Amino acid sequence: MMNKFLILSIFLLFSGCTIKTKITKGFQPFDSNEVQSKGSLILFRLYYQDRNKPWFSDENDVIAGFDEIRVMELKDDGTPVAVPPEDYRLFRKQSLFGIELKYPERIYFLHFVNLSHISSGFRSLGFFKFRKYPLDPSMSYSSIPITGRSGELIWLGLHNFKAMDSTEGDPLNAVETKYYGLFIPVTSTVEKKISISNDHSVLKKSKPEIQKFMGIENGIDSKNLEKTALKQFISSFDTNDWSQKAEIRIRELDKE
Repeated sequence: MMNKFLILSIFLLFSGCTIKTKITKGFQPFDSNEVQSKGSLILFRLYYQDRNKPWFSDENDVIAGFDEIRVMELKDDGTPVAVPPEDYRLFRKQSLFGIELKYPERIYFLHFVNLSHISSGFRSLGFFKFRKYPLDPSMSYSSIPITGRSGELIWLGLHNFKAMDSTEGDPLNAVETKYYGLFIPVTSTVEKKISISNDHSVLKKSKPEIQKFMGIENGIDSKNLEKTALKQFISSFDTNDWSQKAEIRIRELDKE
């Protein structure tokens, strides 16, 4: 049976496609104390759900993930423009994502550029499939708006990118490519598209190791989700000022 890493390597080799990202697995905050006093740190979690099963992208297993995540800004006339990379830091640790913003008092959103999913469920039959979902930039703005505040650490919550039934001709429908025995690709459009959901019932039924990976082992209510995320941030990134603010926020949550 072909393992997941071989499948991914073969796909990248024969498709001529690369899965790229601007997300770093470490976090180096901006050096200036002024940035940490006037900037904002945003934390959130994401996962992808298809056929009532959660899929993840972590450091050891590439199964599903975004081709790229861009930080965008809305101008006064509503036009979205890319934020210069020197104005933010985007980072990840397992399922925990974070953004440090230099100038939080603006209207930001995340543009998720395609969601790619490699299915390994058909390997025993001699083929596997790769599915790419185009994502509407306005979807994340309406569902996950970024509202930073100067000098504060903000928890944006847990978000489910869920594959939903669609209709023929929808521009957001997934494109699926199946690779058979000798890697002859067969491509078709699938009547499925991504919707951002706050339904996490699939995680509640998942195995304990998945619940721990997603930070819900202590409960899926907003208070426990935030506390678990803050503790993971502190243990993963020693950032002085931001870590201290995370500890203060945990004490505040304990009093609520």
